[in-house]
Amino acid sequence: MKDKLLNDLVTDNKWLTNTFIPNVQKRGAEVIKAKEGKSSAASAASALVDTVRDWYSGTSGKWASLAVASKGEYGVTKGLFYSYPVIHSNKSWDIVKDLPIDSFAAEKMEATHKELLQERDAVASLLK
Repeated sequence: MKDKLLNDLVTDNKWLTNTFIPNVQKRGAEVIKAKEGKSSAASAASALVDTVRDWYSGTSGKWASLAVASKGEYGVTKGLFYSYPVIHSNKSWDIVKDLPIDSFAAEKMEATHKELLQERDAVASLLK
């Protein structure tokens, strides 16, 4: 299964669209639900520890997700922090470039891009 696209492994598009993606979008609420109302802070802390470990030790060519300031990759507005697939090495990271993006993924990525722009613009006056 190494180096396979999700669409090659899971062919039930209805499940992907109606179950998997909504659950990922609500992951914070899902963690709280699973913990019977307790904080999801431990999950966030664990993600932070994983990110620092990856940055420090590298990912041996494997991908990780990291929110970084865009330089325009994948059509994202320059300067906007966006989560990209990255490879960590030598206490640095590089965005994985030129991945094939189908129309469904492109639509979801653009929706996220627009949401992030709206959030940035909503708080812009607070940052001056």
